This record gives sequence, structure tokens and C-alpha cells, in this order.
Amino acid sequence: MCAYFGIPDEEVVVAGEIPLQIWSELQQSAGPSITIVRNQSDPQLIEDGVVGITVEPLSDDVFKVSYRGFVSGQMAVTADGMEQLGKHLFEDRKPVPDWLLTDVESISDLPAFMPAEIELNPPVDCRECGATERAADVLTPGGGDPICEVCWQATH
Repeated sequence: MCAYFGIPDEEVVVAGEIPLQIWSELQQSAGPSITIVRNQSDPQLIEDGVVGITVEPLSDDVFKVSYRGFVSGQMAVTADGMEQLGKHLFEDRKPVPDWLLTDVESISDLPAFMPAEIELNPPVDCRECGATERAADVLTPGGGDPICEVCWQATH
């Protein structure tokens, strides 16, 4: 299993350094890509591993997954593998999720492999002032309750 993404090995078409010829053969009906980023909401924690993923459809059944961070690479993954990635990253989300979609404006723009009930950037309440902010705009120091940047700046 692809450890970072929960994708079973049998759903990975090719991984690692992928020869340009293979990408050229797959690159027939590419559509728009999406970007998934790690939501680094804890200002006291430096994240290791993958911090960003770009998914580009190469055909109806194959997707190019490029990932970057401390660990970087790319692979071609089946549609079933992409469903596993979506479940792994986006199901059972915390109030301030670990992963966010950056290129998707509305639920109707979600790719088919994403869980249908996902909230793109869920609202959360600041533990100090009660203001409602987007999940991408709050901090969770020490993995605790969310605090807005205004309150964080006022206390640090």
C-alpha cells in the first residue's frame, strides 16, 4: 500500500521516476488538475512528509498524482485508487481538517473520487472570541481548539 495515501499497490499503475514516453502515452484526455495541501494549522509543529498533492486526470481511468514535501514523487493511479486516496485524506475529518482542496470553488466542482459529503473549507469557531472563520484561517496550537489569527497575535 502507498503509505502516504492509503492507495492499494494494485491500484498504482506506475510509480517513481516515470519515463516521459509513458506519460506521453497516457496523456490523451487530460482535464483540469486539482491541488490538495496539508493544512498546517499548528504553529508549533513542523510537518514532515508530503505537504502538497496535485492530481491530474490522464484519462477516465488513470490519474497522475504528483506529491511534494520532504517526500516527493509521482505516480499514475487508477480511478479506484483515487477513491481510496479521497477516503484516506478526507473522510473522518477533524473540525480543522489536515488536508484542504485549493482549486475547488464549490461542491459541484469536486472530482468523482472525492467523498460526496466533504466540506471544502469548513467554518470553525475561535476558542477565544467565538468568531467564525474558515478552517484554513485558524491555528490549532498543540493540536488544541482553534484560535483565530487575531486572538493568536494578541496573546503571543
